[in-house]
Amino acid sequence: MKALIVVAIIILFSLLACQALSSYQAVNILNSGNISYMLGGGVSSQMRGVFIAQQSLSSPDFTTIANNLATYGINLVSIEILKNYEACYQSVYVPLTVFPAINFAQCIATFHAKGIQVYAHFDTMYKSYSGDGISRVAWYLPSGGNLSSIQPYFGNNGWLDIANPYAVSLIHNLITELVTNYNIDGITFDYTRWDDYMPLGNCSSGAVNYDKLQFIADTGLSNVTWPNDVVPVANGGTGLYLNLFREWRTNLVNTLVRNMTQWALAINPNLEFGASPHGYGRGGLGPAYWCYRDGQDVNYWISQGYIQWVAPMIYSNVTSDYSGCVQAFEGNATGGPHGLIPICPFISNQFTSEGAVNLTTADITRQVNAILSAGGDGWIIWEYGGPGDGKNSGSPDITPYLAALGLPNPATFILGNVTLQTLNSTAEQVSWTTTSAANSSVEYSPSPLYTWALAHDTQSNFNYWKITHVSGTLTANSALTTTHTVIITGLTVPLYIHIMSGDPSGTATVYKFYR
Repeated sequence: MKALIVVAIIILFSLLACQALSSYQAVNILNSGNISYMLGGGVSSQMRGVFIAQQSLSSPDFTTIANNLATYGINLVSIEILKNYEACYQSVYVPLTVFPAINFAQCIATFHAKGIQVYAHFDTMYKSYSGDGISRVAWYLPSGGNLSSIQPYFGNNGWLDIANPYAVSLIHNLITELVTNYNIDGITFDYTRWDDYMPLGNCSSGAVNYDKLQFIADTGLSNVTWPNDVVPVANGGTGLYLNLFREWRTNLVNTLVRNMTQWALAINPNLEFGASPHGYGRGGLGPAYWCYRDGQDVNYWISQGYIQWVAPMIYSNVTSDYSGCVQAFEGNATGGPHGLIPICPFISNQFTSEGAVNLTTADITRQVNAILSAGGDGWIIWEYGGPGDGKNSGSPDITPYLAALGLPNPATFILGNVTLQTLNSTAEQVSWTTTSAANSSVEYSPSPLYTWALAHDTQSNFNYWKITHVSGTLTANSALTTTHTVIITGLTVPLYIHIMSGDPSGTATVYKFYR
């Protein structure tokens, strides 16, 4: 664990060193708060998104879909276009999953023409491609099983083992192909985790066990009996390195997320990234539980700037599950409401934890209101159905839900044109604009307003990263205007500032670092 802390510190100081371009230059400190939900730059006061599932991509009419969503002020779509084992466009690396292949370039252009951002929804680790004769599947220990029960997860089409270099190479190729060929605004990472007890590597006699080799290389241990020492005593193992194994597999996922963003940004530096992780709060389950169980450490991704928004999955029809999830993310992952990055939960118009149902318009309205009342920054409805939908998608018509929300009112606004002007040796002027009248506030400090550190969860006996807001000096103005100016006195660079403007549609924020 100390090694992980050292690595995190090294990464942080490396990032800050790279950002020290010149005095008084604005640089994003890991990320810039809310992202630009609308084309043309700036940040939106509320994300209003819709997920378009693969089953809607069989002969869809994207012009009709875009027109329908634009009518209701939707500003982002996340399209389930790519999985690590199939794609809805013609890929060089994985087979086609819909026929005919969609013209993704034309699809993107159609949404862009309506001011709607397009994110490629990428299922990264769910199932594994083996059509080229290479096995990339993770091996696992079934619930209640023992050492003799270890097997490929769901056969040879199970979850991807990212300790396997062939798996990582495939992900690299798919990311490169996607970003090179298509003018997307970003990527939404889904299924970026393990499932159940994995990865234990190929335990067949004579097979290369990439997990064992990688675990030993990463930990420096020389006395590992594999897989006995990473399997619980209750399952016939020694459990000697059980928690270390769980930390190690979490770090594998963290490294994959970092690499995917770096591969994409090397091609298009303007891309931004979202993630749809497990929700927090429900049943008392928080970040430590999901790190321990599935190796999904979304708090770490946020702290390192890998993702610019988070859309936790909430499959429920209970109002408190929505407000509770938002509050749990605010308390652990974003440093409070409208904090380090926006929280925009996925809500479902047809699934709950109790099974498949078609929720009423009143249900969706109640869920959206719960999210926004708890300080959430928006929402994404899972999933599109209705005008222009692909044949036989089975998705309910989304139009009544959007109409019931009263959309597009209140209309969202865009915060942009942020500038910092030096007035004298101890005074700076922060200025920005909004596309409609909104209030103004700036919180500032000579030290970071958001910090992160390892915390320990006693229930799971596991560590997790916790992001905390450190209060600075706050200057606020309740007057509603489209041009905003705040004078900061008594400070010189370095300077950390968190800009916020709000109106009835929501709050737009930008977090910047000047040096």
